[in-house]
Amino acid sequence: MRQLRGSKSVLLVVPILAMLVLTNFGVLAQGGPPPPDAAPGSVGFQGALLAAIDTSVAPGYRLQLAESVFEPGAYVTSHVHPTAIVVCVQSGALGFALQHGSAMVTRFALAPKPPAADPLLADSDIVQQQLLPGTDIVLEPRDCVAFDHFAAPTSHTGWNLSDGPTVLIEARLVKTDEQFTTFIDDQGTPLPRSLPCERERLCSSMSRPARTAAEKWAISAHFFAFDIFRGLLHTSQWLEKRCFSAFG
Repeated sequence: MRQLRGSKSVLLVVPILAMLVLTNFGVLAQGGPPPPDAAPGSVGFQGALLAAIDTSVAPGYRLQLAESVFEPGAYVTSHVHPTAIVVCVQSGALGFALQHGSAMVTRFALAPKPPAADPLLADSDIVQQQLLPGTDIVLEPRDCVAFDHFAAPTSHTGWNLSDGPTVLIEARLVKTDEQFTTFIDDQGTPLPRSLPCERERLCSSMSRPARTAAEKWAISAHFFAFDIFRGLLHTSQWLEKRCFSAFG
């Protein structure tokens, strides 16, 4: 009986060690903003155009409905869209930062005011308020952010703050045959043309440039951690079979 209890203890310790390894390597940690040295582009992002229609009331513009998915740890560096857009979170949590322009945030909450720590404009009895450049917020399910790039050029970044996929639904009014996403550098200068996602059924990673050394190391560490976890899991299963065969 003592040997059986000891074997059970080993079986419990192995998964715990695996969890610790994965946590130390950041596999189970939530994501954050793009690293300061991140190359312009996106990591872990996919977008799909669901439907679109050319409007007679606004010739030269198209109304689109799209879905964007941020995988765990995903982010998109600073970029602009020539559009008037409303983005709502369907699941997960989105980190959103505004560098230039103006945006409106709508909170889905029973309380009439956003949390006191929210970096929005002054207290108000409404849940829709203006977002100031230089601030970042967290958007949760049924929260929305909207901006009109035609009225004020707007650049922003986004990242996944949940430990699972974050899914967005976007309503866009875009210029026909114009590139939807343009990445910009720290000075706000547009970078060379990227993949025109509004013309593709599915865009994966928005044709991001080569990864930085830090990103390559992080990816290698993640794969290494998963290999360790898989090995520990197989060891745990093997020990369990041996224990039950020996004491069963």
